[in-house]
Amino acid sequence: MPRIYIKKTNRTSIDEQEVKKAIIDIFNNVKSIKGASEFYNIKRQTLQSRIKKITAVTTKEDWLKNAEDSGQESEEEKPSFANKYAARQVFNVMEEQKLAEYIKNCFELHYGMNYKQIQE
Repeated sequence: MPRIYIKKTNRTSIDEQEVKKAIIDIFNNVKSIKGASEFYNIKRQTLQSRIKKITAVTTKEDWLKNAEDSGQESEEEKPSFANKYAARQVFNVMEEQKLAEYIKNCFELHYGMNYKQIQE
């Protein structure tokens, strides 16, 4: 007997494009969180948690600009809430980029740092 489980419901499936549209409406002050959740048929708590994760990493304006510019997202351009390790991150995206630039600058100035020094 094969051990292949087939889901009987689609209860946990969320249309990411609908979530993106709802968040754009919320950030543009077109709808409230409650209104967007009812209009797009998404749980209110789901929208609240996604918005919280987005605002922790970037500003609303930057996210809106990137969301409106990119029509279809590639694997590299997935939103921050798609990363399952986002809750455990120490630095946000901006801080990581600044740290990477600092390390590269030190390398170019021939001030090499080992792994322990970078960790500190």
